[in-house]
Amino acid sequence: MNSENEQMLIGSLILKPDNFFSVAEIVTDEDFASRPALLCFQAIRGMIAKKQPVNLATVFHVAGDASWVAASTDIPGTAGSYIYLAEKVAEQGKSRRVEKKMLLAKNTLRDFGPEAALQELQQIYRDETGRKTQAADIGSVSERFKGVVAENRKRGRVGVSTGFENLGKDHITYQQGHLWVIGAWTSTGKTAWCVEAIKRVFRHDNPTVLVFSTEMTEEQNLARLLSNASLVSSHKILSGDLDREMSDHVAANLKWVESKNLFVYDRVRNVVDIENQSRKIAMQNGAIDLIFIDFIQNIGKKGCSSKYEMMSEIALDLQSLAKELRCCIVCLSQIPTVAAKEDAGILEFKGAGEIAAAADLGVLLKKEKNHEGVLLWETRKNRHGKCGKFLLQFSDNWTNLQEI
Repeated sequence: MNSENEQMLIGSLILKPDNFFSVAEIVTDEDFASRPALLCFQAIRGMIAKKQPVNLATVFHVAGDASWVAASTDIPGTAGSYIYLAEKVAEQGKSRRVEKKMLLAKNTLRDFGPEAALQELQQIYRDETGRKTQAADIGSVSERFKGVVAENRKRGRVGVSTGFENLGKDHITYQQGHLWVIGAWTSTGKTAWCVEAIKRVFRHDNPTVLVFSTEMTEEQNLARLLSNASLVSSHKILSGDLDREMSDHVAANLKWVESKNLFVYDRVRNVVDIENQSRKIAMQNGAIDLIFIDFIQNIGKKGCSSKYEMMSEIALDLQSLAKELRCCIVCLSQIPTVAAKEDAGILEFKGAGEIAAAADLGVLLKKEKNHEGVLLWETRKNRHGKCGKFLLQFSDNWTNLQEI
């Protein structure tokens, strides 16, 4: 059956060679198991590139199997089902590759243990998902564009509201495919802003949100979120030292948090694992709206020769993941000590210049001089709009942030 699908696909291209470009966006040379089919596919591609006519006679010569080529055009239904056939050939090719690589991973498991085998399995996934393509002609792009516009019209907005009025005024929302980087010097309030941002987004909507925390435990993360929502200190919440009124208030907010599509990870520190967990939740829930990473310099990636190379690749990996999953990824980031002390007005994050280059929105959070508990939010890069500033004030015993 696999060979017949490949033969029918070649027949469809001989009968209607104008369909080749649509097929080529789905099928690659590696997808063919039949040598005659591969030779014909390559021959048709070469003829089209040279603007030569594609017909039985020209393909006969290249394939070396005249009967096979002749039969390819005689199978019923061949001419009108090229997209279906291309998808079947691509699927069967993927199945063969995965099966072969799984055998290699099984040998790795036997010889080197589960960690090495898991690395191979992750690479298999990345290799195969990286092959995914979609039609790039302007007609297809336009159709997808109109679908996004229709979805935005139905929701009444573009992206997910941040809940911050000052960002809303500038039409800044968490948009699909965007990468945000929020930078600050150590102990400025990056995590406090992240907790505030999570609470605010759930006050306006119920998106699917993932949090990858590299410093705090899941209990500490939940305590910080409950503290922000209930205005009770996280220390009191974790200690259980609450009076009746406080206890009821915290319990009500815990019930509210439990009703949200929120996932908190405190043991995931590798970009490949972040990708895998995110894809898993996307498959289980249908989509992901937001991913928060606290913070990007604590994320690792194996196989890099330097910290600079690793951070550069991680930035590009996260940019690609945001596009793949059609979600917004918000990364908290450290900034270089020199940049913190001698602000030259440029956007710079610790580790690699690619972090700022990859960001759709690049922000610096800074403590306001002579104003305790006041932070300056400064948008220094906005690929899709204007930049701006506003102030945030810690309030209620430092449990949350208010716009001022």
